Amino acid sequence: VLKQQPGIADAQVVAVDIGGTPRAVAFVIVDDDPAPAPESLIQACTSAMASFKAPARVWLMDEFPVTPSANGVKVQRNKLRDRALALLAGEADQ
Repeated sequence: VLKQQPGIADAQVVAVDIGGTPRAVAFVIVDDDPAPAPESLIQACTSAMASFKAPARVWLMDEFPVTPSANGVKVQRNKLRDRALALLAGEADQ
């Protein structure tokens, strides 16, 4: 659903624990200026899928962390998960 939104070049979704509940969060790379608002992307997902599948947060990135492999370039989802946890911890500190 995220990749179908205007201005989105790519998206990755990872699961993290938010308030004791596993939730999806997303990182997106935009290909349009101005970038779509994260809240509008969350709303688009909520309208198109079950609420527990929609991302609780969406963060914009310039590029995903990747590593080369024998089968091509792979997105390092563990680094995305770590980044999400750090961003959520920063929200809690505010």
